[in-house]
Amino acid sequence: MLRLSELVGRHVVSQDVGAKVGEVADVLVDRSGVVGIVLAGGVFASERVLPFKAVAVFGEDTVIASTGTAIVDAAQWGKSGVTAQRLSVLRKKRILTTAGEMLGVVGDVYVETTGTVVSYDVETRGLGGLVKHHKILPAEGVTVGTDALVVSEEAASAFQTKGER
Repeated sequence: MLRLSELVGRHVVSQDVGAKVGEVADVLVDRSGVVGIVLAGGVFASERVLPFKAVAVFGEDTVIASTGTAIVDAAQWGKSGVTAQRLSVLRKKRILTTAGEMLGVVGDVYVETTGTVVSYDVETRGLGGLVKHHKILPAEGVTVGTDALVVSEEAASAFQTKGER
């Protein structure tokens, strides 16, 4: 399992030519998993997107793309019709139960190497906001919306305590 925030800053190397094609700036996620990797732009360059289908491996230190030719510019990606949210936007969204109880905010997203979302790190604060607490929320029963994540009562009861980081 991989925390998506750990990808940010990693180099992306094309497997077919062995050249660096970019650096991970953000990750695009839809309801089921990773759909793209946002590559950082430069001073005169805009961001680009590597579709997830072109990701060969999430390596320990590097993301390996099967080919660099799959990379598209952000405008072209926007026209593709894929709806996704940036991890940077998803983090800190409120997590609410269907009964209206706030469970916390998204701290991170955990995925399998296939890109499938497995669970969410739910962050809460204690001691007047000075101490962070983390729990794992399985992805099943979670609806990801534009303003919040909504969790079924069954999914909320499946919380598992996660060790402090």
